[in-house]
Amino acid sequence: MRWKPLLASFAFLMTSMSTGRAETEGPGLKTVHLFNVASAAAEADLLGALDEMNQAIAKEGYPQSRYRMWKVQGDQQGNHAYLWESTWPDRAAYAKVHDAQSYQRAFVHVRSAIEASVKDEVYNRYVEVPLAPPKK
Repeated sequence: MRWKPLLASFAFLMTSMSTGRAETEGPGLKTVHLFNVASAAAEADLLGALDEMNQAIAKEGYPQSRYRMWKVQGDQQGNHAYLWESTWPDRAAYAKVHDAQSYQRAFVHVRSAIEASVKDEVYNRYVEVPLAPPKK
């Protein structure tokens, strides 16, 4: 089953983010999913699912951290035609949202749409590498 990596990612995130440890502090965080979809209908289902999750994110006070989906335009390089991403001010905000009941309810509600839509997924979390301040 191709959706198992996605479920494993979310299960790991739900358990690791609820610890309240110092790992939730730090620089900005970006999550990136590279994937394919099976059809235009699957794309539409995923967009609807992400919209529902974005409503939960906004309810927790982070509307700027919404999920966004991108599709390759022009000649494709590599195997993945889609990118689903979000940017968070820090790991604490990410943890707060993912621990929230409203987010967890939304994810449970839309999980089947995500599982049916996302194929060949690669998932990574990135922390910001701050640029050096300008020299005077």
